[in-house]
Amino acid sequence: LQLTVAMVGPGFKPVQDRMLQLFQEDISEPDSKTEPFFGELESRLLTAKNECKLAKLHYQQQQDNAQAMLELEQLEAAMFSNAGQENAKEILKLTEPPPEKFLERGHVQDIMKLIQQLCEDNNQAFKRFMQEQTGAPKIHDLVQKTVEYLEVWEKNKDQHNIGYGVCVFDALTELVIGPCRVNQAKIEEELKMETVNNILLATPIPVKVLPRGSSSSKQQMEAETEAQRQAEQDTRELRQSCVLLLHSLLEGQKKGGRVLKKLEEELNAVRIREEVVTIYQVYPSIC
Repeated sequence: LQLTVAMVGPGFKPVQDRMLQLFQEDISEPDSKTEPFFGELESRLLTAKNECKLAKLHYQQQQDNAQAMLELEQLEAAMFSNAGQENAKEILKLTEPPPEKFLERGHVQDIMKLIQQLCEDNNQAFKRFMQEQTGAPKIHDLVQKTVEYLEVWEKNKDQHNIGYGVCVFDALTELVIGPCRVNQAKIEEELKMETVNNILLATPIPVKVLPRGSSSSKQQMEAETEAQRQAEQDTRELRQSCVLLLHSLLEGQKKGGRVLKKLEEELNAVRIREEVVTIYQVYPSIC
């Protein structure tokens, strides 16, 4: 996936065209690699959906274990005073490996980047192909599966996976911009506005930084301030990517159209107006 992403780059048309040609060649034949490839992408997105909750539990367990260890050390310090023992503990803290990252098998960020770059530069043929591989023995609708992943991710988002949501919104935006009518209609049909409202109303997730080694109270405060600043920036970028998708969904829509009607009826209009103003103030370069 990463090799393909690197080859395609930000919409390198010769590679896009050649890949689409290869996908479409003999697509209905039993030995065609197109259906298995798209089937694997769909399977990975299903795996990524299941990993959303597992990853959240993984990091929560790490946080709980670290908090319990800190409380135990504080209790020991209050009961005993052994300088040698304390020094040994400090050395162990400084040399211990960083917390394990959740080992994911869905690789959703790589898949979203691939979808985005294959559709870059308004490649309408690839945008439609992502939804329907005409002629293949089985169709794998990656537009629908991406929306399904987004809704599961939103319910399990935390400071460790905010970037995943941004990647998904970027891919969905590229799938509809142009506009691509069939993908606009599909996303309008599948995407719950409750998910969009929750993201537009999202606030930075509180980040608790546990002490490490012999860090001073000043260092601890600086670490917490930096973590909170990063959380606020990540949340702004998430809301920005969400608004850009909504803007792309409205591209070319006529008054009374299904997409516009759904947004008017189900979106939190006051909140989205505030968010649009905020985004264009914070990111003037997109004006």
